Amino acid sequence: MKGKEILKHQRGMTLVETVAVLVVIGFLSLLILSLLTKSVDHYDVQLTENHQLSDISYVFKIITKEIRKTTANNIQPITNGIKIDNVNYQLDKSNHTIYKFNGAPNTFTTNDEILAKQIDTFTVNQNNNTWHISIKKLDSNKELSTTIVSRSED
Repeated sequence: MKGKEILKHQRGMTLVETVAVLVVIGFLSLLILSLLTKSVDHYDVQLTENHQLSDISYVFKIITKEIRKTTANNIQPITNGIKIDNVNYQLDKSNHTIYKFNGAPNTFTTNDEILAKQIDTFTVNQNNNTWHISIKKLDSNKELSTTIVSRSED
């Protein structure tokens, strides 16, 4: 009977119990907040990297299309890029951006089409009618490349 009498006299929680619950809730809140913050940071990094890869893939797609639709005589490598039918695809080393533009090489303007950003190197090598194009992302050891064969020799 003494156990039932003790329970009858207890009402509510003590201050120590309340503080302990608040400490546990605070600790769990910090843990969840930290997890969410790291998840958002990781998402941002992955989004940026995927965006870069998409841009590089787009550059490869455009250059492949242009090389295949012209003759080999209308294609020439230029410093940090390639010139196809008087259209330049060139890396501006000062801002690490690949541009598509008409006119003389290295004459970038604000009206030029931006194809990819955060690019470290953009190299084009020719072997007969085969073109090897490599693009290296800025702040990365990862280099993406493609080989394109020109369909005509005229």
